[in-house]
Amino acid sequence: MKKLISFIVLLALNISLFTVNAVESAKDDVNMVILAPKVELYYFHFTRRCGTCVAIEEETQKALSQYFPEELKTGIIVFKSINIDESNSKALVEKYKIGGQALIVISGSNRADLTQQSFMYAQSNPDKFKQIVKSTIDPFLE
Repeated sequence: MKKLISFIVLLALNISLFTVNAVESAKDDVNMVILAPKVELYYFHFTRRCGTCVAIEEETQKALSQYFPEELKTGIIVFKSINIDESNSKALVEKYKIGGQALIVISGSNRADLTQQSFMYAQSNPDKFKQIVKSTIDPFLE
């Protein structure tokens, strides 16, 4: 009889521990939701770059850090500098039909091309350029 009672107590203890572990595991799964970026910025460039080309990358990063620090931190906004000359970038170049240097913003099926504005203002008027970056991204975050 003692063996039967001991067995039942151990069985109940194991079941309760299993249940607690399953509930804790489910809580962890809920908290570990990984979101895909909502806005992706790609700066496509060649290996050899002029001062304006370098300024585009730097001023884009400054704009994102200034206006969207939390979105960058959480991964809602992602910035990637892509060297077109490198073989590992060919898939992205083909996917977005890039023919040369370009700054594009992608959100789902929406796309904004900031290439012209970036070459006009990134070096000569960085504050205006940063405002353009902000005003382009803002609607994608709504």
